[in-house]
Amino acid sequence: MSYVVYNTETTRLFKSKMNKSEFFPTAAAAKRSLTVAARNGRLQGYVTDYTISTVEEFRKVEKMETKTSLFGGTFTQSVNTPLCCDPSSETYWSM
Repeated sequence: MSYVVYNTETTRLFKSKMNKSEFFPTAAAAKRSLTVAARNGRLQGYVTDYTISTVEEFRKVEKMETKTSLFGGTFTQSVNTPLCCDPSSETYWSM
């Protein structure tokens, strides 16, 4: 089971610089990473704006956004979609 830390308002995932991933093996590891980021001033917002949950629980509450493709048409995707997988970006079409 994997855990994630995410912003409760935007559902954007928190990515640890130490782990270089947004997934943590335990809830304690996720909490530690959030605490270290807050102490070092790398956290956007307050610690209370973030919550820890399992990946399965997070997928149920993750927000979606509607965008327009670079070549026309609209589509819906997760707010955590990387730029290289986003059809509304030039990076997606130039690969």
